[in-house]
Amino acid sequence: LEGVYGKLTAQQQDSLQRVRRSINVALALIEDLNDFARAEAGKVTLKITRVDVAQLTHTIGRQYDASAHAKGVALVMDVAADLPPVETDADRLRQVMSNLVSNGIKYTDSGSVCVRVRESPDPCGKTNDGIRFDVTDTGPGIPSSKQTVIFDEFSRLASTTQPGAGLGLPISKLLAEMLGGSIIVDSEVGVGSTFSLWIPGQGVDHLQPQHAVRAGPCL
Repeated sequence: LEGVYGKLTAQQQDSLQRVRRSINVALALIEDLNDFARAEAGKVTLKITRVDVAQLTHTIGRQYDASAHAKGVALVMDVAADLPPVETDADRLRQVMSNLVSNGIKYTDSGSVCVRVRESPDPCGKTNDGIRFDVTDTGPGIPSSKQTVIFDEFSRLASTTQPGAGLGLPISKLLAEMLGGSIIVDSEVGVGSTFSLWIPGQGVDHLQPQHAVRAGPCL
């Protein structure tokens, strides 16, 4: 593609681009499988840092703005201005949030995906306040009978035509729990879905000791 072996015809370029896309899909699947295996086995080491969640959320918004625009979907970032920093693993939080935003865009053909971030109490009432990330789309919605199943590995909705192995949400659920948090879904067929991620403000107190290590300031 870079012309190392000479100039390519338009047909050759198209064929190589399709090969590249297929390779990238395969690599993404392999990485998902590795992530899921590590998380399920409890072999994910968390690096706990002080994280500016507002900055992290806006970074994710910029990352996915182009893909939303390409689909004609509005990506709306509604982030409270006075969010406190939290102690968590920035990379794993980014991974979960990116998956939720990416899914919202993937399954929404028209309308919008809104990311709303606010302080919030623990939905299970077990800890002090934390941060809640709501990703709301105007996609097809999920039947109530499937809203639990989608968090099972390799689970796919029969109606979807989108590519994927059904590992993104199971990985995200495991990582959220490792961060001391949770993910819930509220969806209505024909209206859309809201995936809500909650993490504690002092996540390190709720983690398995063998999986949590403190690191320096982050973000």
